[in-house]
Amino acid sequence: MPRPKKPRFVSESPVLTSFIPEGVPVSGEVFLSVEELEAIRLSDVEGRDQESAARRMQVSRQTYGRILATARGTIGEALVTGKALRIEGGTYEMRGRRQRRPRRRATGAAPIETIPGKGVDAVQRCDGRWPMGQRPGSLKPQGEVSSTGP
Repeated sequence: MPRPKKPRFVSESPVLTSFIPEGVPVSGEVFLSVEELEAIRLSDVEGRDQESAARRMQVSRQTYGRILATARGTIGEALVTGKALRIEGGTYEMRGRRQRRPRRRATGAAPIETIPGKGVDAVQRCDGRWPMGQRPGSLKPQGEVSSTGP
């Protein structure tokens, strides 16, 4: 079973989603993924070298070269054979719109704090909950008499 692809980062959504030859009958269609279009934009439109373009998409230079070669082959096939070119699909995320996962709490033994005057039998858990719903200010040390009542 192959490893799942890591998403490639693209800067913007495609403005157009298809190119269809004009004046000739369409002999089929080929598909260009959104990350392949981004590779064409970075190298051919912006004139970036492969190293900086790969960093921009957050892939290795070798992976970027493969994406670019596939994109150029697909575009060449569409132009030479008169096929419609559809831009859709792929494994990508929009730059700056990445979904952040909520942070998980650490697992394992949590450090403890003793409640003043109660010793090690009464401890605070790291998640902020106190035993029996009591806060440290509401607990009285053993042997202390309340001044508000008998």
